[in-house]
Parts: sequence; C-alpha cells; structure tokens
Amino acid sequence: MLSFVTPFKCEDMNSIENSFDGNKHIYKYACSLPISCMGNVKERNRSPFEIVKKELPFYLGARKYNWVKLYVGRNKSDITCEARINGILIPELTDILTEHAKEDENKMSILMEKQCIMFIQDDETYHPLRYSPIKVKEFAAEAIPYIAEIHDNESFDKSYNKIFDITKDRWLTVEIMSFIPEIVAQFRFSMIKHTSDIKLLFGDESLSIKKQQLTSWCACEHAVIEMLSKGNVEDEYLMKIMNHSSSYFNVMCKIVSENPKEKIAEGNFVFSSLICNMYPDHRNYIF
Repeated sequence: MLSFVTPFKCEDMNSIENSFDGNKHIYKYACSLPISCMGNVKERNRSPFEIVKKELPFYLGARKYNWVKLYVGRNKSDITCEARINGILIPELTDILTEHAKEDENKMSILMEKQCIMFIQDDETYHPLRYSPIKVKEFAAEAIPYIAEIHDNESFDKSYNKIFDITKDRWLTVEIMSFIPEIVAQFRFSMIKHTSDIKLLFGDESLSIKKQQLTSWCACEHAVIEMLSKGNVEDEYLMKIMNHSSSYFNVMCKIVSENPKEKIAEGNFVFSSLICNMYPDHRNYIF
C-alpha cells in the first residue's frame, strides 16, 4: 500500500551549509519533507534524508537550486537504493542508503521509500552562474564531436578553438574538454567503481571537491547520458573521445589488460584519484 508520511509542518526553513570552494554556501530546505512509502513504515525511525543528512552537504554545489532524490527499496534480499543530486548518481550516498537497508531488522518485508528535496541556496551566498546548467549541457553536447577529433597537439588546438567559439568562455571550454573524456570512460567501463572525488589543479594551487558540486561536470554528464541513450554510438567513437587525456581510460585499460573478466566483475576495483589541470587563474571561475 502506498502512503505519504509528513513528519511535521512549520513555517520556517531549515538550512545546511558547506564551503566547498573556500566560500560559505547556505542551502535552505522545507522543514516538512514528505516521504512516499510502501511496506512496514512503522519500524522505520529514520527517513532516507536523515540517513544521509550528515554527508549530503559535501555534495551540494554552486547552483541556486539543487534537487535531491533519495530512494530505498527492498524486496526480501533484493536491495535497490539510489541517491541523486540534480539527476546525477552519488555512489557514496547510495552506498550509505544500501547499508542501512541491509541492517533493517525485518529483512523479509517489502520496503519502498522515496524522498525528493529541493535545496535552495540563500541569496546571501549565491553568486549567479555565467551560464545556466541547461545552456552548459547544450555547449557540452555540441563539443563532443570536436573532442572526438583530437589526436595530436594540432588537432587539440583546432578543437579548442571550435569549442571556445561555442562557449565564448576559456575557463568553461577547458572544463568541458577535461570532463567529457573522463565521463565517457566512466560509463564505458562501468564495471569498475569510481568515487565522487576530483582534484582541480591551478598551477601551484589545488582544490579537492566532489564532481557533483561542479555545475559543468553535471551538465557534461547529462550530455554524455543523452548521447549514449540514443543507442547508436559505436565503440570506436567512444574510444576517440576517451583517448583525449582521460585518466580513467588509461587506468581502466591497464586494469582490463592485466586482469581476467571474472576478477573485474567482482567489483573490487575502484578509481578514486581523478585529477584535472585548469588555468592558474581558474579557481575564481569554476562552474
């Protein structure tokens, strides 16, 4: 039986904070957070949001609106959980929900909980982005064919100029060209786990954050998903995209060449050291 549980109502908004880029960010959300439920909800004393509440702020980025969807599902021993922010799957938060579902006392009961939460960045800390997330996704989709054309320094310069003509923004151009090969490799080698961690290098300085906090990363991932969903993308084309400076591609090729399929299928390989080079003055312009 499907039901909706509203813990309580209030006129004020709750808030959480982070400072992922060195600046304070405040995100507000409603005090009353409905949950769509099926199964024995009386035994559940923590909502999906409460389960991940401590870790969640580390994944919210510069956007004005951050849409969070949390899902916990179990049919006897079959467990399916998801944590998404702005449509992008968050592996670490998904794992937390999964472990919580495994620890539930009544493991044989059917359980389904879904919670959707909108986090709105406060005007006090929000700085308008140069382009909307939708526009960046359009830029990324248009840039993919040009990235596939890169095979040497000369072709890199040509593709850079073509993508810059699209974005009119040198910082965003570098982000799109850096992130798309990594994202394609992430999906192409989905049998190898990855974390949300990324380190951006700005000359002698660096910034370690979560990929999902970067509006450009999320937009690029949506563009890649849209491309792959068409179902007619040849593997050779994906290889051309990944061949352009993809750390994932290089490491995963090494893993695949040195290990049998059975060992890889066990899911014990994790790529967690993604590093991308940016312009020295890029830090104040990251999306």
